[in-house]
Amino acid sequence: VLSCSGGGVVPVKHAPSMKGALEKSKDYREFAALSISQDGFRQRKPALCFLFESMAQTNQAVNLKLLLGMREIKNDVTPIATAKIPTLLIGGEDDHGANDALRELQTLIPGAMLEIIPDAGHLLFFESADKYNELVGGFLGKHLH
Repeated sequence: VLSCSGGGVVPVKHAPSMKGALEKSKDYREFAALSISQDGFRQRKPALCFLFESMAQTNQAVNLKLLLGMREIKNDVTPIATAKIPTLLIGGEDDHGANDALRELQTLIPGAMLEIIPDAGHLLFFESADKYNELVGGFLGKHLH
């Protein structure tokens, strides 16, 4: 299961507001504030934004350089495709850059399923937790024995 990412296989074209966000942010709380402002989340669900920002305060010690380093990781999807590992890709309707990456991944992994959650953005697992958990739970229930 991969959500809102290119998985280190294909690049994600981030929203203009997120270009250089990690480099510009002094701490995780500042980065989180930018994250929830990139795709309309704040307008759709202001109470959840407040909760997300409050939770981000507990993560101020997160080293943003580690997150930057994750961008350098390059993965090979061939073993997953060759082994025919069931794959679920999940995106939020308003997460345009990541959705392009997910669509490209779907073409690289035969049989991969792509689900786009309506009225959700990049933080869909938080913004639309019930729908997200339903998709993941259903997929795992079908494929884990």
